[in-house]
Order: sequence, then structure tokens, then C-alpha cells
Amino acid sequence: MKAVDERRGSIGDIIYSMESENIKDDLLVMAGDNLFNFSLGDYINFSISHKPYVTIGLFDVCDKQLAKKYGIAAINDGAKITDFIEKPKQPPSTLAAMCLYFIPPARFTSIKEYKSEGLPLDLAGNFIEWLSKKEPVYGYTFKGIWLDIGDKKSLEYAQDNYKE
Repeated sequence: MKAVDERRGSIGDIIYSMESENIKDDLLVMAGDNLFNFSLGDYINFSISHKPYVTIGLFDVCDKQLAKKYGIAAINDGAKITDFIEKPKQPPSTLAAMCLYFIPPARFTSIKEYKSEGLPLDLAGNFIEWLSKKEPVYGYTFKGIWLDIGDKKSLEYAQDNYKE
């Protein structure tokens, strides 16, 4: 386990991966604490159709109290993010960001610009909030079951309901 001062944060890890692996193609980033029952195929097709912009995965948690725990997006009829707030006190919607990002190579410079401005690297949602104020970011809303098992209640639910 890395010491606290050695951690890069989620955005720092994305940049590190891009640079150390010399990534030149579309980048799909997904948090390891996502548990879901749907295919990513439609999301990938949606994301490709919205290139060269970043596309994020969204899930309607249907509860404003629960929404306060996530990055929350509001989208227009064209699925463009019109508002994004990381862990809002007053959520503009219940569309939670799943920490699922499709980043085309044309947007790699945006991630580096975010870092160069000295902005926080620990929560990827902060990057999405910043980026959506500068340029179009699109959101794809999934249907089905999604759990953020980084949350204790969600983890317990998953353990109780998805045992073999």
C-alpha cells in the first residue's frame, strides 16, 4: 500500500497510465467499485458517436438524499451535461456519475491542462465538473442495476443479494 503522500489520485493515475503506457487510442476508465448487470456496448457506441468529446456513464439513483453522495449531472435532450456537481448539498438531479469515462485522444490534453492548473487530482468528478464548464461533455444513462460497492451499505446489499 502506498503512503498517502505517494498516491497520485484518480486523475493522477489516469495521466500516469496514459503516459507510462503511451496510450494513443480511446481510453475507457472504470472504477473498480462499480458492480452492474448491463452491457457496455451501447455506451461505447454512444461515446464513439460523440467523439471527440468525453462521455461519462450515468445512473439514476432516484433519490435526492442518495444523490448527495455522488457526482451528479443534469443533461439536456441531447445528453449534453448542462450541470455537474461533485457531492452536491442540493443535487440538480438524481443522475449519478458512475466513474465510467470514455476519453478520446483529442481530450488527453484537457486532463493534463486540469493537472497543470493545480486542481485536485483525487476525485475524478472534480475533473468532469471543470471540463463540463469548458466544453461539451456527454452522459449516457444506463438502465438496470448499479451499485457503488465502495459504499458500505451497497457492499452489504451486494453480499446479501449476489452470493453464489
